[in-house]
Amino acid sequence: MARLGDGPDAEDQDDDDSVHEDDSADTNIFHMLSSRDGTSGGASPNADASNDPLGGTEDDGVIASNDDTPAPAEDLWLSGDDLTNMLGGGAGQDSLNGHGGDDALAGYDGDDSLDGGDGDDALNGGAGDDTLLGGLGADLLHAGADDDHLDGGDAADTLQGCEGDDSLIGGAGNDSLIGGEGSDQLAGGTGDDALDGGMGDDLLAGGAGSDTLDGGDGNDTIWGQSEAEHDDSADFLNGGAGDDSLMLGAGDYGNGGDGADSFHLLDIHPDDPPMQITDFNPQEDALVVMYDAATHPDPQLTMETTAAGTTLLLDGVPLASLQAIANLDLSSITLQAA
Repeated sequence: MARLGDGPDAEDQDDDDSVHEDDSADTNIFHMLSSRDGTSGGASPNADASNDPLGGTEDDGVIASNDDTPAPAEDLWLSGDDLTNMLGGGAGQDSLNGHGGDDALAGYDGDDSLDGGDGDDALNGGAGDDTLLGGLGADLLHAGADDDHLDGGDAADTLQGCEGDDSLIGGAGNDSLIGGEGSDQLAGGTGDDALDGGMGDDLLAGGAGSDTLDGGDGNDTIWGQSEAEHDDSADFLNGGAGDDSLMLGAGDYGNGGDGADSFHLLDIHPDDPPMQITDFNPQEDALVVMYDAATHPDPQLTMETTAAGTTLLLDGVPLASLQAIANLDLSSITLQAA
């Protein structure tokens, strides 16, 4: 392990390096460079002296080398402290931990592991299959290229997927999750979350709370119902383009968008509010009623039609209201035991 102190220090290390910065300055900046030229300053990847990781009197820098020949740093471990840390990896499988403070962590190339710890952190995975953990605080997590796993942790976090098939977990708090390209999996967790699948065939699950879920492009599967029993928090589900499957629970609003969509109506408690479906098209969309066989051993569907639309009832209990639907063929509805 190398410990760095005040000033523009530079330290050569072998592979599998472990570096810990000193806590004597208000801000610590560590960045992996590909040559020893950084000891004189001006060698940051951005070629910007104002952002030079080795150029300030309160900044620290590290250069890693395989042997006597300068080479990119690989398989590095960087650990921050309770200050505001700026940690950057390089090529290889790096592990960065910001600990306390409002930190900025960048993995760059390789399959990296980034942990923001406490504080409001900004994490960028870069290329490779990365794991980003926000920890406590309102964090910003960006996946970068390839297949990444992002977990915001507590507080209101923003998670951004990118090119690969990413996994995004909001955790506690009112989170914002954006899938980007690829077939992504988004889970809001607790809180009132906003999920956007983006491109690809995505899986979205709002969790507890009143969530807004937009599948975007592709054939998406969207869950508004949480695991909490009789949760009647109103979720807003929009399939977007493509042939989507919307799983609606008590009080949820469903809009299929373009394409041939299927609306799955989950069993609800008699005291729960019915679901609202705004754009059901009997010519191309499908209705599936998921009933509890123990509660409904012989399920019967009926309907009530008004000027506003049609209300579908399961054993006399209002299950869903279909706006602007005057004539609904009950035989076209699929009954399926959950």
